[in-house]
Formats: sequence, structure tokens, C-alpha cells
Amino acid sequence: MNLKEIKDFCCGLPGVYETHPFGPDPLCYKVGGKIIVQINEQSEVKRITCKTTPEKAEEYRMMFPGVVVRGYHCPPVQQPHWNSMDYTKIPDPVLMQMMEEAYEIVTEKLTRKEKVNLDEVCKVTFCKTDGQDERFVNLCEELDEALARIVGGKFDRTQFQ
Repeated sequence: MNLKEIKDFCCGLPGVYETHPFGPDPLCYKVGGKIIVQINEQSEVKRITCKTTPEKAEEYRMMFPGVVVRGYHCPPVQQPHWNSMDYTKIPDPVLMQMMEEAYEIVTEKLTRKEKVNLDEVCKVTFCKTDGQDERFVNLCEELDEALARIVGGKFDRTQFQ
């Protein structure tokens, strides 16, 4: 799989979204606020890290010795729950299986309500706007009202730049 195919696969899973919580690299895919896959786009090595169980992690490391390794960037206590690998050296079906398993590990721990909301997240669409779109203006007004309630009225937004 190439990088675009991996991104498309991850974004095709219900409720999964792309984010950069640690800066420009790595690119993370989350569901329910939890990371399932990380991709190091800036690295020369085409590295991907997938959430896993300690038992499955060992299976993959035995199947692909030297290619699949413990989550290289994780603290030692978390390493058994992550596998890092050069995604160009893993057969596509196995890589897809690893990403699906990562998704299942995280979604199994979600509440019933959170699982139902995954379907709702999938219905969200993104579009570019010039700031004049009525839906966008209404959303901004709702956000302004919510912020006004939280911080107690109008405030100087420059503090958040």
C-alpha cells in the first residue's frame, strides 16, 4: 500500500479522523479520541505504527522479524501495545488487517452511546467556505454564544492566537 491508500483506508473506517496532536509529524488517525494508527510522513523510512494487543503484537513480530518492532516512539510501558514497521515491507492484506484490528481494539472499549455516535461522525462533511455561507455564519454565531457563556461575555480573541 502507498501512503494515499493507507490514508484512504483509515478514513474509510467509521468515525476515524486525521489529526496532528504532536506537531507536523506523525500524522495520527483517531477514533473516539484514541489513536489507532500513526504515520511518520517526514521520515525516510515509510513507518507506520498500529495499536495492537500484546499477544497480536508478538505474532506479527514473529511473522515479520526485524520489520515489525515494538512501538519505537512509545514509552516502554506502552510498547507492547503498539507495532511499528516499514509499511512498504508488509503485504497489503496484512497491513489492512493490522489497521482494522487497531480500530476494533479501540472501538471495543467505547460505550454504546459512543459507538452509535461513530455513525453520526461519518455523516459529517467538510467543505470550503468564503465565510459568507449561511451555515458557516450560523455555526460561528453558536460558537460565539457558547464562548460568551463560558467566559462571561465578549473577550479579546487575540489572546488565543
